[in-house]
Amino acid sequence: SAKIMVCGSTVDGEEEILLDAFQSLVKDHRDFVLVLAPRHPERFQFVVDLVAKRAIRFWRRSAWNSGPVNEGVFLLDTIGELAGLYRIADLAFVGGSLVPRGGHNILEAARFGVPTIVGPHTENFRDILSLFEQANAVRRVDKDSLLPELRRWIENPAAAKVVGDRAQQVYAAHAGATDRTLSSLEVLMWMPEALRRDLQKQVSQ
Repeated sequence: SAKIMVCGSTVDGEEEILLDAFQSLVKDHRDFVLVLAPRHPERFQFVVDLVAKRAIRFWRRSAWNSGPVNEGVFLLDTIGELAGLYRIADLAFVGGSLVPRGGHNILEAARFGVPTIVGPHTENFRDILSLFEQANAVRRVDKDSLLPELRRWIENPAAAKVVGDRAQQVYAAHAGATDRTLSSLEVLMWMPEALRRDLQKQVSQ
């Protein structure tokens, strides 16, 4: 079956690096599919042109008729479907991180136990990333080490799976904390409202 790598929330300057890696890998792994999900819809056409210029076979999600996708690039040019695609991914790259844009959230990929790679720039999610890095549940690369790391994972799926399984465990532990935080916030948000009502009652008595 095809190896599917989902590249989520990619930004300007990242697609070229990912396409270089794809073109190297697909020579040895004919069943490799790269899913590109640009962060900003206004860049969809730019990315289509980028892929077309390289004469890589590609499919646009908006025009896809559910036919087979293999040995090419699948461009996610729709909104709201990225999270669901991580569910079927063998590997993930979370964008905004190979170039200095602060990175995007890796939790969606981790939730489905997908072995995930990020670039060096993840300041926006520093705390979350450090949880995953402490557990060796994510791989950090730069543009030079991206290709060798991907090659290692594609050629040794068991090693990649270990990283993905760890990510899912960290996510599960963290999901509870997130729920607890949201519950606390809810209490904080409602408390003043309740107090205000009580005070109003007393004033009007």
